[in-house]
Amino acid sequence: MVTRQLHPECVTAKRDASALELAQEMQAEAIGTIVIVDDKNVPVGIVTDRDILCRVIAKSRNETETAAEKIMSSPIVCAPQDIGTLEALSKMQQSHVRRLPLVDEEGRVTRVLSLDEVIQGLSDELFNVGQAIRIELTRGVSTSRTRQRREAREDALEQLRTEAARIGSQAKDFLRDELTDLLDRLGPKDSGPR
Repeated sequence: MVTRQLHPECVTAKRDASALELAQEMQAEAIGTIVIVDDKNVPVGIVTDRDILCRVIAKSRNETETAAEKIMSSPIVCAPQDIGTLEALSKMQQSHVRRLPLVDEEGRVTRVLSLDEVIQGLSDELFNVGQAIRIELTRGVSTSRTRQRREAREDALEQLRTEAARIGSQAKDFLRDELTDLLDRLGPKDSGPR
């Protein structure tokens, strides 16, 4: 059984939902993740489109007879719904996940945060800070004190650029590792007849 819950970006299902039901719901809702919940709607696992591909299709399992509990990733890594952007990125990196379910005070899932959203959020934050600093730098007041502040702001902007490059590099490394892992799970490439 697949059900919508609280937030339009979060779809949940029970442990006995079939892989076919999960795939059909993902297709219908244009999503790549379904959170598996217990009878109290507390998350117990997560199934992604990649899980269906690697754990059902690639292994030639029957999609109508394979239950969510057999292919879900568990235990699930969750975070509080008020988690900050940098903290979310750090948790994703430490746990090697690309999707992070957010839960309310009662432990029920409210939405699923994707790595793409986190990176976009960081990018937006850095852009806004950079824009604010640029505006300040162009005001052109010529007092000594203002020049010192301008130099300090330029240093801060350079540090932000360096940090943005570091975060981008970490995100690229993380995504490269995930792709390598997917290719490894799919097995060696068949070289055909010799």
